[in-house]
Amino acid sequence: MANEQLQQMEFFHDSAYVPLLEDDSCLKTDDEEEEKGAVVQVYPTAETYTLVILSYCNIGSSSLHNPNQQGGCDRDRDRDENAKQLELNIKAAQTAQNLLDQMVTRYNSFTTLQQKELFGEPKMIAFRNVLNAWLQCIQPTTTTTTSRSSRRRSPDDMEEEEESIHYVAIQKMEELVNWMNELSGSSSSSTTNCDDMIFLKPDVITYNTLLQAYTKIIPLIQQEEDEDEFHRMLDKVQNIQETLENDSSITPDHVTHNILLHFWSKLNSNIMEGYDLVMGAEQKAEDVLMEWERSYKQQQQDFIPTKERGGEKEEEEDILVSSKDKKKKKRRSMNPPNVRSWGAVINAWVKYNPAAATDENNDNLNNVVGVERSLSLLYQMEEEEDDDNLQNFSNNVSFQQRRRQMIRPKPDLIIYSTVMDALANTINYNQESVISNVVDVVLDLLDGMEQQQQEELEIQRRRQQQQRQHRYNQPYQQQNDETLIARIYVSAIKAIANAQEMNSPQVALSILERMKEQQQQRRRSSNYVYHGNDSLLLPTSFGYNHVINSAAISNAETPNDKRLHFQIALKAFQELREGKRIRRTNSNKSVAIPDSFTYAYFIKACCNLLPPSKSRHEIISKALEECTNDGYLSEEVWRRGMAGVSKEEMKEILILLLPNSIEEGYRSMVDMLYLGDLRVTDLPRQWSRNIGGRDGPGGWSFDVE
Repeated sequence: MANEQLQQMEFFHDSAYVPLLEDDSCLKTDDEEEEKGAVVQVYPTAETYTLVILSYCNIGSSSLHNPNQQGGCDRDRDRDENAKQLELNIKAAQTAQNLLDQMVTRYNSFTTLQQKELFGEPKMIAFRNVLNAWLQCIQPTTTTTTSRSSRRRSPDDMEEEEESIHYVAIQKMEELVNWMNELSGSSSSSTTNCDDMIFLKPDVITYNTLLQAYTKIIPLIQQEEDEDEFHRMLDKVQNIQETLENDSSITPDHVTHNILLHFWSKLNSNIMEGYDLVMGAEQKAEDVLMEWERSYKQQQQDFIPTKERGGEKEEEEDILVSSKDKKKKKRRSMNPPNVRSWGAVINAWVKYNPAAATDENNDNLNNVVGVERSLSLLYQMEEEEDDDNLQNFSNNVSFQQRRRQMIRPKPDLIIYSTVMDALANTINYNQESVISNVVDVVLDLLDGMEQQQQEELEIQRRRQQQQRQHRYNQPYQQQNDETLIARIYVSAIKAIANAQEMNSPQVALSILERMKEQQQQRRRSSNYVYHGNDSLLLPTSFGYNHVINSAAISNAETPNDKRLHFQIALKAFQELREGKRIRRTNSNKSVAIPDSFTYAYFIKACCNLLPPSKSRHEIISKALEECTNDGYLSEEVWRRGMAGVSKEEMKEILILLLPNSIEEGYRSMVDMLYLGDLRVTDLPRQWSRNIGGRDGPGGWSFDVE
């Protein structure tokens, strides 16, 4: 359909738009032509050119399919469609560019003011749309696309051609922006009269389009590992930032900030090794966020009716403003950074891990500096803004609405989950850092998350009372929230365990109880929708395992502290054992049960907290017996068991566990036991049947008998 439209436009253009104002006679008025009895001919003006340019630009499309997300025939079909659409985008951009060149050339060829007025000034919207047309030619998903007509070419030729398309589009856009600077007299090398076409000076929308082009092509360069080109494009992005900062006539809007923020926050820091950036891309993303918020606050201050501005007099002046000007003012207004913008910067800091601070053995651990910065941003979101101008007009209802817009967005569950995961995965704490007292930080985050959830439930309750459509009418959103909440609690327990503070086991157990209470509180909510799965907020084995591990690795020194911590580990272990009984009697699959980590952590707690004695031998023996019966005997469980008992005691355990029918195999196991060579792979496969990666049946789910 679009291709037919393009062909019709080409015919219309060739047949009707070739003779363009070739002499002054074409510009005579209707009265002069009527006096001579001549036929009045209509020729294209700047507005006509602009309309045709817009028509071509509208043919281009940025909504291409991703063939990597499809399979089989769907993938081939999407690739063909993408290739055809890309060819159409390129042809439309080239034609629109030619028409734009003709329009400006025709305008500059006129020598009299009357001719220029009749033809009309070139429109800024035409330049913007041509820029956008070239932007549609930069498609990250088209690097592997091929059309039917291009399949006769070799893959190397097609790859080189498609790669050049991106760079040609970037070059065309840069040339167009430079041309606009020359035409408007903004360029130092411009020979054009500054007062002639000053209206064509690139504005913020122009630079936003160029920024989008750079941010679309840079990920492609990263994948190609072209470091020189990558640095060159980064320089161009920073040059535009400097231009917008230094040019007082151009004010960056929320689109500008949003493009730069998400670009810097998602940029791969590893590829920028050796490149001179101010504290890296993460710091640049945060700087953009702070500047965005500052600009928005400054704009909102201009709307505050202070006494110095006249108060009621300002309302009278608004009456004199036309509705058209009000609409323009509304379009120019800036939106504040939303929760997704804050979340992007926080996520960038969480993933911050410079090469100089990377440990080969801890590649997956977060850098302490990045976690501290993400915590700082989260605390800023939780704080209420305090502004004297806001307090002076708290009684103004309309201003209260503006005030709510000026307050930073509150952290959502995704942000809490991101930061809590980072805390849980960061072990090397700096004693002088913000996160030196991990317990206090984790509890503060949980308090903030629970308060946010209480406010959310209250909002849902009020909406339900007002009989409005509320979010939890869709159970999947409720399930997503509960999944995130459960993950936050488990990460909090893990962070407390890794902190290895004296009160870590008590705090970890209290968080587990808070998780249970949160589940009951949400179930009691009047707008709760039952979705047939109670396990989303109930503690899983992961939470219980981290509680047991927090006791096992605690810094307890006195016998009394060790006894107290072991009681906590035993309590968590007993609740998991109770889950097995509940599953057998009620077939309730949502109740947590022990797994291989449970037995490994519990035996480790026995070894670290109980003195060598007959009771410790009996507890470890019983734990190993249940572990083998459940099919969860792993290398870690076996290693912990061997460390907790002597070889003679382990021999007694094997006698207890092994069937009498394998006496010969038992003797060989005992020999390997005393030699220290006995491994899990030498033991009956049935004992490890539920361990993934073993020769036998893998997987984590099984039916409790």
